Amino acid sequence: MPQKISEPNGENCCCSFCHKSRDVVDIMICSPASFKPRVYICDECVAACGEIVIAEREKRKQTEEKPKKSVSRKKKTPPK
Repeated sequence: MPQKISEPNGENCCCSFCHKSRDVVDIMICSPASFKPRVYICDECVAACGEIVIAEREKRKQTEEKPKKSVSRKKKTPPK
């Protein structure tokens, strides 16, 4: 389970997305200990990712609501 890093534990970690160190961000989340190599994400990048997800969902919702264009097909007339 991901865990919040709040106390120094000897690990020199920085956000895997923005590369800020844990002493310049409010919250640093790290991957489970079983994940090698460990990955980290800060609260600022989590917020940015949340905004991206919301925008993408909204874009998809708008795309789904657009009426589909009907394609008119001419009927082939049999040869005489």
